[in-house]
Amino acid sequence: LNDVLSSNMELFNLNKLSEIGNNIEKIGILECLKELEDGIELLENMKKLLKVEEQRRKVEDELKRIEKKEKRKEERRQIDQNVDELLTIQRKNPYSSNMLSNNNN
Repeated sequence: LNDVLSSNMELFNLNKLSEIGNNIEKIGILECLKELEDGIELLENMKKLLKVEEQRRKVEDELKRIEKKEKRKEERRQIDQNVDELLTIQRKNPYSSNMLSNNNN
């Protein structure tokens, strides 16, 4: 009877240990799954950030292009204004055109 009880107790303990091991394994797997989910979420957020960064660069490039265009437009406007001023001076003083042409020679 003692041998039977002892044998049953060993089986019970082995089953309990096995069950505990299975539970630990399940917990480990669940933790791994949670970490994988967190990792996937992090990667998705990084992907979104990269898209936002790409859009930001595109906007900055477009702004630079517009600024260059506006700067060229302003330079042309300034040149036109200078030419107009010179023409006005010429009209007011007919001798200035001779002086200008003499200075260029």
